[in-house]
Parts: sequence; structure tokens; C-alpha cells
Amino acid sequence: MLFITLAKEEAPIAQKINNFFSDYKNRFALDGRSSRAAAVAETPTTVRINTSSRTIVNIMKRYALLMDGSDHKQFSDAIYELNSETIAGVLRGLFTADGTVANYGTKSQYVSLDSSSKKLLIQVQTLLLSFGIKSKFYENRRSGVMTSILPDGKGGVK
Repeated sequence: MLFITLAKEEAPIAQKINNFFSDYKNRFALDGRSSRAAAVAETPTTVRINTSSRTIVNIMKRYALLMDGSDHKQFSDAIYELNSETIAGVLRGLFTADGTVANYGTKSQYVSLDSSSKKLLIQVQTLLLSFGIKSKFYENRRSGVMTSILPDGKGGVK
């Protein structure tokens, strides 16, 4: 199953993605079940597209390894075989989902991407370099160890 979640104000983008998925499934699905139409679902704060169509899920699996949790997200080697236009689209999607643009006037301006996956961030650096964009990787930027005591869901804390 593939889920794509976007902010509520990105509903037009979600609809474009859903339309693309529908067109793609109609062209390449192997059976009627794989080509079933899906709708953009709304939650109180987001919009979501989900599909279990093998036609779509297998394409995603070809380029991204997402099953081992956030710390292990990464692209497969197939990402480096894509053309520049497609790689640019992948990068736009990543930075739209998890990026930040900062503008502190004359002091500082930057674009950043946050991820708990070091491997993914290094791969993004490599992809950015293919466009001549240099970047820096910052690790452990917070001083000291930050921990919090939180409820453990069993009546205690951890």
C-alpha cells in the first residue's frame, strides 16, 4: 500500500497526483483491480492519496526503499538512471514534503532538508551535485543530549 499525505492547502497537487495515478493505471494495469479509480481523501488537517495498485506500488519500490522505517529511508540505485527532469521532480517532491526555506535578510538564506536517514541525505547531496548545486551535511547540530520523559501508553513514563 502506498500513502501520499499532503497539507490541506496542497489539495490541487494531490488531485494532480491522483489524476496521474489514474491515467498510469489505465494504461499499464494488468487487470481491472489494479486500475480501480481512487479518490483524494480529506482529514481535518491533510489530504491523502492511497493506492494498493501493484502498477503504482512497484514503480515506487523500484526507486525508493521505504519499508525499514524513517531512519533507513533511501533511494535504490535506479534513481541515478533517471533523466534530469525526473530527478528534479523527485527533489522538488522531497523538499516540498520535508524542506525548509529560511530568509534572515542579509544575515542568512538557505534551503534545508530534514531527515533521520543519513543515507537519504547523502543521496540527495549526490543528486543535487548532478545539477551543480553544492550542499552541506550537518549531523548532531543540537548541543547536548535532548531527552524527554513521555507517557509510555501503559500508565507509566519512559
